[in-house]
Amino acid sequence: MKPIKRIMKEVKCQVCRSPVMVDEQYNADETCWICGWIQTGSSRKSPWSWSISNILSLDKARQLYKQGKPIRPDFDDFLYFYKHYGEVEFRHNNIFYGVVRASNGIGVVFWPYNVIENEEMTVQFDSIEDFKANAKISGVLVKDLWDEVDEYGPM
Repeated sequence: MKPIKRIMKEVKCQVCRSPVMVDEQYNADETCWICGWIQTGSSRKSPWSWSISNILSLDKARQLYKQGKPIRPDFDDFLYFYKHYGEVEFRHNNIFYGVVRASNGIGVVFWPYNVIENEEMTVQFDSIEDFKANAKISGVLVKDLWDEVDEYGPM
């Protein structure tokens, strides 16, 4: 197998405009060390849309950066991503939780998956709205502890 030769070039970050190195062929997939945004060709073409690399839109990331806020999805951004991707995860207190579509295509299955398997820990909700209103970790609604989530993305 022949190794792929990457040729890097410097561009401006799509969010904070700091210099960032990206692959010249794809012009994407490098993280800005200033703001944390992952440079993608899709966000440049569709700044109002999310991508697998970035769970919130480029437009929203730019707005958050201008306001001096962290560039991270809020709970509604995460749910929007789930609605379109269907299999997402997040980490809270070093435990990863999976959120996937139920087999009926409407419901939501929620469980911690890097702990000892236990069927009692898996919860199914009737809809994404039911998940948003009722999903809890240690008795606290997920939406209320979202600021404590430190990792999130596709499964």
